[in-house]
Amino acid sequence: LAQSPGEFWRRWHMSLSTWFRDYVYIPLGGSREGVPIMVRNLIITFFLSGLWHGASWNYVIWGTYHGVLVALWPFLAARVSLLGGAGGATGAAVRIFITFVLMHIGWLMFREHSLAMLAHDLALNPLAASPSEWRIGAAIGIEALIYGLPLFVLLPALQRMGALLEADDRRLTTWRWTLVQ
Repeated sequence: LAQSPGEFWRRWHMSLSTWFRDYVYIPLGGSREGVPIMVRNLIITFFLSGLWHGASWNYVIWGTYHGVLVALWPFLAARVSLLGGAGGATGAAVRIFITFVLMHIGWLMFREHSLAMLAHDLALNPLAASPSEWRIGAAIGIEALIYGLPLFVLLPALQRMGALLEADDRRLTTWRWTLVQ
């Protein structure tokens, strides 16, 4: 249910993310040196995370892709109000959906070991693919519909339940997890 790439990475593989933050991002200067250096540091950190996963171009592209997403999202959010937190429950559902699709595109980069196959998969139109091509390209679109569209219904319900259960945060987390499952 992450609403941005940065939020996704704060939740995903927290031990590895914390290690990269503490031993790469912060020693590079973190965000203390201004925006251009922060962007550089994020991209370098994610680039090295890609190399950590394997010395193959797909991992380097994967890491760089995520570094660019995390670095650029705040700039886009400042210019596109919906990405920046506007729109209430519908806006949150749209941000979750966009983040979901962007993360799946990244997993495609992680999966494919051939740049030609990666380019082929990214170029696939899931609606026009032949049955033999209904692989990962189609899966991204189908998963986005299956998992993304229900969020438009579930998120407002979760927010209403959150207001009711605000006093007991542990129960709220349990309800969210149950509904996501």
